[in-house]
Amino acid sequence: TRWNKGFEYYKQYVKENKTGDITYSSLLNGYNLGNWVGLQKIAYKEGKLSTGKIKKLEALGILWDTFDTRWNKGFEYYKQYVKENKSCHIKNSNNFNGYSLGRWVSKQVRKYNEGKLSTEKIKKLEALGVNWAGKFDEQWNEAFGFFKQYVEENKSAAVSRKYKFNHFYLGEWVSGQRKKYKSKQLSPERIKKLEDLGFFWDASDSN
Repeated sequence: TRWNKGFEYYKQYVKENKTGDITYSSLLNGYNLGNWVGLQKIAYKEGKLSTGKIKKLEALGILWDTFDTRWNKGFEYYKQYVKENKSCHIKNSNNFNGYSLGRWVSKQVRKYNEGKLSTEKIKKLEALGVNWAGKFDEQWNEAFGFFKQYVEENKSAAVSRKYKFNHFYLGEWVSGQRKKYKSKQLSPERIKKLEDLGFFWDASDSN
């Protein structure tokens, strides 16, 4: 059957890669295996996968919720970082044991701000001492510091969208400030700080 064909490819993939984790776009010998595994996850979530198939897939180490697995990985690194540094403060650009932990923490703060972080995850992070308001100010000030340095070095406040500065996505941050300005989510104090550096509120003016 078609299911058995996909399962055999998956078994081969796990044997060769020593993991059941697979990206959606992965191919194996021309077979769209990532897509097949994705369909099994959907069927599992909708309760349409038989117990026999579930057992077979779990025996190969399938990760039913890849997003949670990746989140837990980031959280474990963060927990270790806090334990070693006796602080939950980390810069956006910081790596920890080869993992982009600063970016991971920054992403959690953004999701919290957008109301997209589950209560369970919020509690886990707060147990490590995360102060959401302080963290957000801290991150803004750090990013502003990068922007100030960029302006001083380049004698210009024009930053392209994809520009990275010291491993920090400065172009995206600048774009984000424009969006917040337009939706009136930027404080007068921050507006003044940016304008003092010659910030362009309209991207077309910076060209």
